[in-house]
Formats: sequence, C-alpha cells, structure tokens
Amino acid sequence: MNYDETREQIDAAVRNIDSEIDTSDGTLTNLIISGCAAAISAVYGYVDMVLRETFPDLCGVDALKKWAKARGILSVENTPDDVLRSKVLESFRVPPGGGDLVSYKNAIENANPALNLVYAVFENSRARGLGSVDIVFAYNVAAQQAAFAADEVENMRAYGLADVQISIANKREVEIKISCVGFVDTVALNSAIMRRFGEGAGIPGSDLFRSVIEAVAVQYGAADAKMFWRNKGENVWTQGTCAAQKTFYDKRSVYQHLVVSKCFVELG
Repeated sequence: MNYDETREQIDAAVRNIDSEIDTSDGTLTNLIISGCAAAISAVYGYVDMVLRETFPDLCGVDALKKWAKARGILSVENTPDDVLRSKVLESFRVPPGGGDLVSYKNAIENANPALNLVYAVFENSRARGLGSVDIVFAYNVAAQQAAFAADEVENMRAYGLADVQISIANKREVEIKISCVGFVDTVALNSAIMRRFGEGAGIPGSDLFRSVIEAVAVQYGAADAKMFWRNKGENVWTQGTCAAQKTFYDKRSVYQHLVVSKCFVELG
C-alpha cells in the first residue's frame, strides 16, 4: 500500500469517527494524518522489500548472487541475470526419492572440474519404477569421462535411495507424422509436439510413445489420430511407438537421444 492510499484511508477513518474534524491542508490534524501515513507506508515498503529479497524468483541481483552461492551454483560477472535466476530456481527441484538435483550436479562437477559436462537429470518412474532418477550426459561426452563422474555420484549417494541410472545420450533425429480426423488446430499441434519432443525438450533416452503423441493430438481437437515415424533422411514411414535403442559401456546404459527434427500434421 503506497503513501497516498494509506493517507486516504486514515483521513476517512478520522472523519468517520468525527465528521466535524477539519483535515484540510495546513491543519494540525492534516499534519498528524500525513505523518502517520508516511510512517505506515514506509513500514509496508520495508516489509515488501524484505519479502522480495527473501524469494529467489523476486529478489534483486545482489541477493540472487547470494542465493547462487548458497546453492552451490557457479556464476561469473557476465552471467545474465535471467540465466542465473533460472539456475537458482532449478536447484530447488527435488527428484522424488532420489536425492536433490544440486548434489548430483556438484558431485559430477567435482569429479573433474576441467570438464564442461552437459547433462540432464530427470525423474524416470515410468521407465524404471517409482523414485528412479536418470542422470544423462550429453552426446559429446566420452564414455570414460561419464563413467568416472558416475562413480562420484554413486559414492555420495546415501544408502537406501531409489535407483540412479547413468547413461550417455547419443542423438538420433526422427521425423513424425500425425494423421488426424476432426477439426484440428494443426499449427498449435505442431508447436506443442516440437516443444515437448524437439531439440530443447530435455528428455533424453525416452521412447516416442505412440499413445502419448496421439493423446496430444486429441487435446488439439482430433477425433482420432495415428502416429507414424521415420529416421531423418529416410522415406519409409512406420506406424507406432519409436523405441530408443541402447548399448552398454562398463555396465552403464548408453541411450540414444530421440529428437523430433520435424513434425507433419495431416488431416484425413
């Protein structure tokens, strides 16, 4: 509440008590009301400032850097504020039953500070049971490097936590086609698929489930939908789920990272 709003409310309250009181400019009553309004609005302003600085999604740059330090996030002078804030907020996400995201990241970075390891951490209960967590290194990380860093993660995990699987994502681009029946917003459906399964989706090692993609089509108006897929550069379409193949290195799964490079939406 600002000064003007506070002053108006005090002025109205005083005149409700005694309608004959003069609160016009220059009167003693006016000075008292103005002084009280200034003090109260200052307190409100201070409390609002404290609350904003308390939460990392609202705080200023100085407080944000303190949050980053407290959460173990490295930052440099030229790190954009929005990037740093995003990292701080991400650090509060806790994969169910599998330990916190920041601890895993710190363990990986501490394994070899010279490496700029790009990876994803996500809860993967659908594939491997409730509470399972996957740590996936990007496809430009050597298998030996990932295995070395994975040992650090295993060493820091407390006994009894849910299973943690380490893998390396090998990129495989596929194209999908969705044949729809009904009044479908084809542009919106295409955008939704690319946001969820495209390059920036961040779900490496996952199958492209036919049921999931067809369900998305129904959300955008399809009365019926069928999904087809093909590897990028090929001509033959295959109907159904596109499974992510995997190999192994030193008992570690090495997944493909299925990325939808192009989505075609057809009305049948």
